[in-house]
Amino acid sequence: MSLRLCGLLGLLASACLWAGAKGSIEVVRDPDVLEFAQRIELFYDELEGRSINVFHTFQDPVFRDFFLHEEGFVDYYASLASQLRAAHFRHGRPVRVEVREFQFENPERATVDVTLVGEHLRGLLFWDIRVQRTDTWRRRRSVWVLSPERL
Repeated sequence: MSLRLCGLLGLLASACLWAGAKGSIEVVRDPDVLEFAQRIELFYDELEGRSINVFHTFQDPVFRDFFLHEEGFVDYYASLASQLRAAHFRHGRPVRVEVREFQFENPERATVDVTLVGEHLRGLLFWDIRVQRTDTWRRRRSVWVLSPERL
């Protein structure tokens, strides 16, 4: 079990329900939630350590599998590359991706709040840069896919 999955399962465990005045906790065990957590883990693991602003990454079919249509992939990719460039990420590469929270708006739509952490373009600026974004996921044909807004 990867470290990231442990983190996501910890996130799931913390997404609990308080039952009555006793303050007991019930861990979420819904298979749909676990399936979603595993799917987003695969995607965000792929982003970690990859230079987003290079052609090779743009052509990688692994990323495209997380989108229903080519247009959605291109919109998402352009938005992400633009955000990282504006934040001055060195090599356009997040060194760490942190899933802060995900919420289901309904059984077919969820949002994921993520933080992309990277090094500054200028080496003397040694502190981490953080970019926060909220990604929208939709269930299509029984598979969770990213569904970005148009630029």
